[in-house]
Amino acid sequence: MASELDSECVDILCGRLGDPECPLVPTRVIRLYLCSTGSDSQTERNALVETVYPKIREYCRNQYGVEFQVVDLEWGLRPDTDNVTPVSAEFRQGEITRCQKLSAGPSFLAFVGQRYGACPLHATIPASEYETIRIALQNHRSRETRSAPLLDDWYIRDDNHIPPVYVLKPASEVIDDITSDDENKRSAAESLKIENEATIRRLLQKGAEFCYSEGSIDSDTKTKYFMSEQEIEMTMGICDSGNPQQQCLLVLRDIIDLKNYIGDERTPFFTDIIYNDKTDKLELDAEAYLKLQQVKKRAKNLVSPNNAVCFDVLWRYDDVINSKLHRKYLDELCTHVHDRLVQLIDETVPRRRMDFPELCHEPLLHLERCKQLGARFYGRQDTLSQVKAYLVQQSSLPLIIYGESGSGKTKLLSRIAQEIPKIYGDGGILIIRYVGFTQESSDLRQILSSICSQVCAIVNRDQTSDPKDLAVYFQHLLNSVPNYLSVVILLDGLEQILPDHNAYLMSWIPSSLPVNVKMIITCQPNSNKVLETLRSDIVQDDSAFMQLDNLSGNECEGLMNEIMAAAGRTLTQEQFEVYQESFTKCSLPMYIHLLAEEGKTLHSFLGTDPISKTSGILDAINMFLSKLEERHGEVFVSRCMAFMAASETGLSDCEMEDLLSLDEDALNSIYVGYHPAIRRIPPQRWLELKRNLEQFLTYRNTEEATIYSWSHDLFLQVCQARYLCEESVKRKTHSVLADYYLGTWADTPKPVPKDDTKNDVILLSCGDKSDRRVPTQPLTFTSNGRGVKFNKRKYDKVPRHLDLSGRADEFKTLVLFNYEWLYNKIKALSLQHIMRDFSLSPASEASLVEGALRVAEPTLNRDINNLPAEITGRLLPYYTTHADIRELVKQCDTTGLDHCALIPNFPYLQVPGSSLQFTMECPVSSEYFGFTNDDRFLFTKEKDSSYIYMFDLLNGELKNRVFTSNGDFLVTPDGKCFVIVDHATEKAIKFHEADSGSFLGQIIILNHIEMKPTETYKKGPMCITNNRLCAIVTTDTSFLCIADVPSCKLLQIVALDGKSTICEISPDGKYVFCSSNEYLLSYDLDSLDLLCTLSVGYKPSSFTFSHDGCRAFLSNSIESKLYTLHISYGVVDMSYKGLLDEVLQDDTILDLKVSPDDEFVLIRGDRILVVHDRATESVCAKLERPSDIPEEFRLPKSHYVELNFTKAEFSSDSKYVIGAIFRNVYVWQIETQTVVTSLQAPIGIITSLLVTRNRNQVVTQLQGHKTIQVWNIEEAVNKVDMLDKVTGPIQQVLLTKDGSVAIVQCEDSDAIGMIDMKTGTMLDLLTHDSDVKDMAITPAGDYLLLTVVPKMSETSTRIWNMTERRVIKEFGNAPGYCVCLNEKNIIIYVGQKEITFRAPYYITVMQFAAGAFVEEEHAQALKFVLKKPFVTRSDRYLVVLTAKDYLENSGVYDTPTLCIFDLNKDMRLACYTLESLGLVDNEDDIIDLRPCPCMENWIAVIYSTNNAPKVCHYGIENGYENNQSQYGFLLFEVGNGWVIRKIEPFLDSAVDIQDVVFANDFTFCLDKESRIFDLMSGDYTSQILNPPSVPKALLLDGYVVVYFEGSMIYAIRICDSQVIAKCEVHATICSLTLCKDDRTLIVGCTDGTVVSYVLIDPAMENPQLVLARINSRQLPKSATPAVDGKASRSWDKIDQFSFRSYSRPPSVVSLGPKEKELLKRVQHVPRERPKSDIQMRSKSAACSVM
Repeated sequence: MASELDSECVDILCGRLGDPECPLVPTRVIRLYLCSTGSDSQTERNALVETVYPKIREYCRNQYGVEFQVVDLEWGLRPDTDNVTPVSAEFRQGEITRCQKLSAGPSFLAFVGQRYGACPLHATIPASEYETIRIALQNHRSRETRSAPLLDDWYIRDDNHIPPVYVLKPASEVIDDITSDDENKRSAAESLKIENEATIRRLLQKGAEFCYSEGSIDSDTKTKYFMSEQEIEMTMGICDSGNPQQQCLLVLRDIIDLKNYIGDERTPFFTDIIYNDKTDKLELDAEAYLKLQQVKKRAKNLVSPNNAVCFDVLWRYDDVINSKLHRKYLDELCTHVHDRLVQLIDETVPRRRMDFPELCHEPLLHLERCKQLGARFYGRQDTLSQVKAYLVQQSSLPLIIYGESGSGKTKLLSRIAQEIPKIYGDGGILIIRYVGFTQESSDLRQILSSICSQVCAIVNRDQTSDPKDLAVYFQHLLNSVPNYLSVVILLDGLEQILPDHNAYLMSWIPSSLPVNVKMIITCQPNSNKVLETLRSDIVQDDSAFMQLDNLSGNECEGLMNEIMAAAGRTLTQEQFEVYQESFTKCSLPMYIHLLAEEGKTLHSFLGTDPISKTSGILDAINMFLSKLEERHGEVFVSRCMAFMAASETGLSDCEMEDLLSLDEDALNSIYVGYHPAIRRIPPQRWLELKRNLEQFLTYRNTEEATIYSWSHDLFLQVCQARYLCEESVKRKTHSVLADYYLGTWADTPKPVPKDDTKNDVILLSCGDKSDRRVPTQPLTFTSNGRGVKFNKRKYDKVPRHLDLSGRADEFKTLVLFNYEWLYNKIKALSLQHIMRDFSLSPASEASLVEGALRVAEPTLNRDINNLPAEITGRLLPYYTTHADIRELVKQCDTTGLDHCALIPNFPYLQVPGSSLQFTMECPVSSEYFGFTNDDRFLFTKEKDSSYIYMFDLLNGELKNRVFTSNGDFLVTPDGKCFVIVDHATEKAIKFHEADSGSFLGQIIILNHIEMKPTETYKKGPMCITNNRLCAIVTTDTSFLCIADVPSCKLLQIVALDGKSTICEISPDGKYVFCSSNEYLLSYDLDSLDLLCTLSVGYKPSSFTFSHDGCRAFLSNSIESKLYTLHISYGVVDMSYKGLLDEVLQDDTILDLKVSPDDEFVLIRGDRILVVHDRATESVCAKLERPSDIPEEFRLPKSHYVELNFTKAEFSSDSKYVIGAIFRNVYVWQIETQTVVTSLQAPIGIITSLLVTRNRNQVVTQLQGHKTIQVWNIEEAVNKVDMLDKVTGPIQQVLLTKDGSVAIVQCEDSDAIGMIDMKTGTMLDLLTHDSDVKDMAITPAGDYLLLTVVPKMSETSTRIWNMTERRVIKEFGNAPGYCVCLNEKNIIIYVGQKEITFRAPYYITVMQFAAGAFVEEEHAQALKFVLKKPFVTRSDRYLVVLTAKDYLENSGVYDTPTLCIFDLNKDMRLACYTLESLGLVDNEDDIIDLRPCPCMENWIAVIYSTNNAPKVCHYGIENGYENNQSQYGFLLFEVGNGWVIRKIEPFLDSAVDIQDVVFANDFTFCLDKESRIFDLMSGDYTSQILNPPSVPKALLLDGYVVVYFEGSMIYAIRICDSQVIAKCEVHATICSLTLCKDDRTLIVGCTDGTVVSYVLIDPAMENPQLVLARINSRQLPKSATPAVDGKASRSWDKIDQFSFRSYSRPPSVVSLGPKEKELLKRVQHVPRERPKSDIQMRSKSAACSVM
């Protein structure tokens, strides 16, 4: 077990459910019950609702992440009626118990005035107790008991209760006029009711006294008939509280002049009044007063003195307690209650642990659900026993339990979970997931990731951060579980998993498990084909499947009785018989539960009339809801259920009350004839309804609240169909939810629309607006000491409700295209949650953002701060065309700077919206490909490799690697057998099992044919079916070899008369056709007989069958003709030719393909594709070679090749032709013969193209490449060109003066790339015959000078005219240095004329102007050049480091010398040595030179010295070993030879000077340890903390330093060492180039990727000013931009502005080795010999020469 986890976390991860009666963790709610007599505290409770509760609620959310709920069952009710009813009394007491059980903090607040209150009438009285009282009353007849028979009128015996009870009847059953429409009758009935209730109360009290005096009841039983509701509640809430000093708050209020208003009609609401018959006056009830004082005293003694307060007030005539006249009192009251509640919350909440590590969150939620549902499991004991047997047996199979919805799968699984400790003891580990219960349990990747994390913690091992294949990793983890542990994984409701990540394929379910790991899965049989897939593809053993059938009649009866008995209820025989009839209509457990729930409400005296007649689960649920509507009001119930249904995942009590308070329909249905001062829902209404729903609800604790939701999805489905069926209601409901979670009405009065149809609805006195007191909904909650917590409920709910409410614009602006929302939601929840938001919107722009995030997922999982760069880098191509994306990118460029100060300057390589689905990296460059029958998997193989690789075409993952043999590769159509043909070494045909690679057998054809010693054995064409293999082998003649695949046996070898060029098996697998010279032969594959011989004129080169096998098509390389053959039973009945000369135009037919629908034949030539219509026997489409493809091209590391069609196929629907030429795939529509779209692969030539038949995928591979591309042809219409990589690790990048174009040189590459800095597109790719060593460009980029290692004389150096794309000069025999100037149109070349060490270096200045150039070679040659020369910032001086001589004995250069050439004065030379500069003591060597970017003619000279350091740099330790050798630093003005500044010692010589980065003005530098050296004072001044690597560049005038390591680039602010950017580049970085603006970076990578970023520090500058200067963020001023030579062309296309398609340099225009080789291939034209009369013998000399 992970050592850092405490015991509670360990219990959660191990699945230990603990005490069944206690929740695993406290609920996240402070539930405060407010006790009062109601009407006497209306003003005070209004003040608390208005002022205190909202503040406390905000405090709890921010400080502790819990909700604050007040259960005030009197608030919102009409104050002028007695609300103490028998039902509500029982309900109140239940709510007190719930508050004490569930509250995470204080649970009871008593507001006590001067009224004791009436004693409640008990809703039920135990039968024995009632009858005892009734007998006692009968035995003590007197004036007081003469009305005892009235009890029998109001109470009736219910034998369905266990034990039996007497139930108080509804008043309507006793008093007829109580519901009369006649107001007078109804008023009289109400008075009679009150009188009867008072009489009943006195009778029960009198009877209880008699019984107690007789000893038939105890004192507690007697007392309950004398206690008021207030005393009962205070006794439960305070006296019975476990810790009243921290759980309870007491507020006492006395109206000190109350006795003066005894006669006021309002006084009975504030105190107890009795009528004194003797005095004929009203007076205070002394008995009630005494009881109340005792209650107060007892409460004050129990409650902490700090938590009890008393207020004395005066009677005010308006309202007794008036909100204005008693303002001071009310303010003091609110302040006291607020402060004391806050104190109690602070004292209690932190003591109850609610927060657990992220690792425990998901397991905890499912364990809580398991605990709740397991407690409700009844019946199915036989099934439970079978599952227990599976858990203890030695089985390696998972167990799949299936049954229709409502069959009890979920509760069964929950009950099984509770058996784990009994079966395995402490070694048992439970991992349970209810699929779809949470968002994290809906997505396959998140489910597996969560389970893997849990397993890793259990077995105490580190989890792989981002396993590529989670399914494989999951299986690996299960296999690694130690033997002493027994892990049980329970997955419920597998059909509810989302289809993402190919979840429905079920390949992630292990087919075999370790013996100490068990997996139980539940699913529905006919949902998403989950069960079907499990049976067919994962587990083929029937014993692994268990079906939950419908219950038998006896099982239904037993289950019904068990559920009823558990609730303390039973049924009469007549009632039970009615339910037995229902069992015959549906016998699923859930249906029985619904019937039992109704049965619990039946009384024995009601008979069978109230029993609902239902026929199934859905019918029963609807009936259940109908009865709720009758009981609680149709409108109110419908709105509550609508909110539950719309929410889907559930709501908390507080949320439901808030939503109802925002819903006008719900409020208007309640407030009829009365309205409280605040427009909110009375808490009593929802809580009473919820009590009736509890059996079908479960709760879960989120990080902000305790959420209640339906325990079964069928309830959700019924509610959605019943209450959200109308679109208007649905939108309205979701709109209320959206407003709530957005916080629209927080602290904002919401309008109260007047309903003209309901005149009796009383509106507020405030007018048409009212503050509903709903909470704010910030994105984050902030508290002191607890950091920032995200409002996860808001992030989870808002998108869906905005979408379903039809508020599309808000959905876009607030969610989909809101950077802050995206960033915070990913941090708060996960990227998968964001993906689900985007799945709600079908809009194209939203799909593009979703695609960008999906591609960026691995990067964002590692570091969310990459989000702005990932969004921008992948969506920049749409910046100018898509307004919403543009707005999102703008937010990334501004708001996103807080997370990453580097913004992409042009797009990343992979952008969304392109047709490229994914790329698959194969370890080898494959030559052979094959699909499985369903096109699901792709097999690839290299000829010289023994491995076959299998890729999943759904996700691009490498699924398997099978070891077989070397050789050519074929796969049977069913994918079960691999055939490897080795004609090079063993010359054998080998058969291997596809799944494992097991060797099945082999055929060695050489053992069956005779060969002469001079003959050569060659492999010919082959074809295969599931049963037969046909192969051609050739010596002097060919042989047809027929083999049986299942047995791996050779059936027959047929010797052919000539050589064979084709071999094809018919579609039905019965016949094989092959050629022998110009003849076509057919054989029966069963009898092996020759069936047909047909002369076809020439040797066939292509042959194919129609899919029905009735036609075959044949061509040869000589004629432009298509042969059509009519075939019947393997015999050619008829054949004829179709002439294609006019169409093909001398092109050669290379291949034939038949369309999937058998209607067309595709004829591929080099330059033309022809579609032949079989029905009309004519050409229906001629598809010519695209005109923008060059005729020839020279790829890097290659030679010039002709560019022709390499592959062509039909699309799966036969409507399109897909052809490959060069790096492009073109798609033509056959009907219109037009190009629909094209796909662009990376640099290279496509040699493999495959089209799947069952899905619209195209697979391509470039010649010699290991990467395989998979394209979605449907997406190809949305053409998005992807950026090209250059050909290798980036070595050098040069920029034009305006920064618009970058010229890129790669290591060990013959290619030069030209990159557009605005778009990142490759403008040109210049290839050469050898590797480029150096290059330079003119400031405008018009000319390029480069040097290579020559293969021919005078070709080492070349000048390119970049505008015209041609080499204008070649010269030189040795590579040299190319030097750029900053402003002038000059390039300097410094190089040798011969490749020898001692050859001198010559300096040539080339000046370009007006389309020409002038070159001048300096007369003075240099012996050596020790470092690449450079020019000063002013372009005036060329600086060259040379040496006097080379000392061969010591291997060092003697007397390093600075040579300064003045370009303005005919290259006048000035030389400086260290000695001439006055540095003569112990100076040794010039180590490095650096130009000064800020000063025109300054350079820095770093030299070595042997002086030991005499001083310690201030404040910074040296950090290096004591070394006598040190560096010195010299700032030198080359124009006049002045030494500006000298620092010695500078740095220790252990420092690699190349790792030192200088500020532009040379005021400071950073060494490799990122220590800052002040070049003004000569001291170390500070150090950057925790640098990631060696510093690479200083930006923004030395304010920011940039590093890179691996694929990460870092930007750190020097002043405070703060990392302002940490950006993933997606490839290993090898170079960094800083542009002249001091903020733009060009990042070069080892794979040839070029990326550019702009650095913006929002803390130091205005981002908008910087963004205004970035080209990629500017919108085009016109629709058709001007064309400008090189900037407008594409390197791999021909356009009207190009100078020519591709220019060969002058050296290759002459006949070089390549051209001579090509000439050898030219066939001689045959010439006719002149007629001669001389007859020559066959052996004559003339004949042999000819």
